[in-house]
Amino acid sequence: MSKEIFDFVIPLYKIRWNTQAVLEGITHHYKPRAIHIIAPENEAISLEQKVKGWQVTPVYNHKEELFFQKSSLTKEAICSELDLGKSLYNPGWFYQQLLKLGANEGIENLSEWFVVWDSDLLPVNTWPLISSDRQTTGHTFALLQDNRYGNPHIVSKWAEWITSVLGVEPLTDKDATFVPHHMWFKQEHLESFKQQIKNYFQSEDNWLLLMMRSANKFETFSEYWSYTSWVAAKAPGDLAFHPYKNYGATTERFFDDGTGLFSTALRSYNSRIFSDEINSYQSIVSSQIFFSPSYQEVESFIAEKYESDHLPSSLSFESSPRHLKKDRKNTHIEEQRSPWNPRKFESDLYLNLGCGARHLDGYINVDKFGSPDISLDLETFPWPWDDNSVAEIEMSHVLEHLGQQTEIYLKIIQEIYRICKLGAKVHIKVPHHRHDNLLHDPTHVRPITPYGLSMFSQKLNQERQAKGYPTTPLGMYLGVNFELAEVRYLPSKFWYERESDRVNDTEYLLEQSAIYSNLIQEVDMILVAIK
Repeated sequence: MSKEIFDFVIPLYKIRWNTQAVLEGITHHYKPRAIHIIAPENEAISLEQKVKGWQVTPVYNHKEELFFQKSSLTKEAICSELDLGKSLYNPGWFYQQLLKLGANEGIENLSEWFVVWDSDLLPVNTWPLISSDRQTTGHTFALLQDNRYGNPHIVSKWAEWITSVLGVEPLTDKDATFVPHHMWFKQEHLESFKQQIKNYFQSEDNWLLLMMRSANKFETFSEYWSYTSWVAAKAPGDLAFHPYKNYGATTERFFDDGTGLFSTALRSYNSRIFSDEINSYQSIVSSQIFFSPSYQEVESFIAEKYESDHLPSSLSFESSPRHLKKDRKNTHIEEQRSPWNPRKFESDLYLNLGCGARHLDGYINVDKFGSPDISLDLETFPWPWDDNSVAEIEMSHVLEHLGQQTEIYLKIIQEIYRICKLGAKVHIKVPHHRHDNLLHDPTHVRPITPYGLSMFSQKLNQERQAKGYPTTPLGMYLGVNFELAEVRYLPSKFWYERESDRVNDTEYLLEQSAIYSNLIQEVDMILVAIK
């Protein structure tokens, strides 16, 4: 393999549970000179601290809001060109495509050839990016998406954009699309591509603005397909790719926002959710998401779950809920083949327990009062659902009303666990235990805290016992096993008035709420059933 020096560029909307594994996987397999992350300011600042403990090549963070400041254009100014009434996607979706095509404008000293990589694409049994012989070096990407699926309306719009704006034929392949979630870009070809945009519009306005205007006219565009079609027409010798059968035929794509089937099974296998100071309330609640497995942990888990000669080339962890709502005929084969695709289990139940007047579409709405789908007293047992039959439970301001007697409360937790399938999510919202809202309502019978819910984790039970912490191992006693996957806080109006200069400082909020009451109004948590 060539020893050519090259960089990676990754637009990143939000740091997710899989970000560490993706960056470490890229480092392990491809050893780039640097990885450039383009992210919203808050995410960029946070990532700068997090990567210090990761096994990654040098990572450089760029703030997306002012990424194109050399052109005197902000994200807001560029996105303001978009007519939301005509476009198929939101402004941020289009802006991320422009970050890829314009990466060389915002990153100094970027390599002439550089790889753009989608932030949710994990390399596993992956493909070579560079191949060489004595005469030439090939910058080769892999086709990862079968062309028999997808939304035909959107695909036709992409093709129309390429034909009209670029004036070239859309590049096609008999098996796959040219939307492979990664791409080699060459700066020389990007510059001629941008000049063609200006030629089409007969305008000297910045190409970024013209691209957004093109979305108003054609509804959408595809950065990868447009670029490959341009290069195929203008510099075919610089276009090289692995056919779908080599690597696309084993790649998998599925929804997993950190509470999906894959991440849940990974947690059970080798989770590292909490810090060493797991007896500290602060260490448990100070972060929204605690799960950030290393690439080594994920690789080990995959090796156990797949046969050695049937490893996936890559895994794509989709985080947008839109992937759960697709029409089945538009579901990609890469999603259909994956054992981690939650849509394979759509016959599972979704329960809205203690719904009150808040009825949710797609859920069985359950309450003791009013006009629910099922009338049920949640303090009577057993509940009328089979073991392992429920995929998701919603409990919004419900649990604090239940189980004044401890044995009833614990039985409710056991019933929730019994009916949940592996990986089921239990979404719990409650008043914060130091807010007056908990005290005002005479039907509130107990405070619900993140630490209290973490006591239903058998892994934490074992760790705390080993360290001699004086907490009751409720998960082990009751035969339940939940991991606390996410904790979010809704500050009170009082907090915004009191700390107007630090309203987004979660660590400070938690410090102050340990001293003063009424700073946090609500706690929003997700438990994941481990079986």
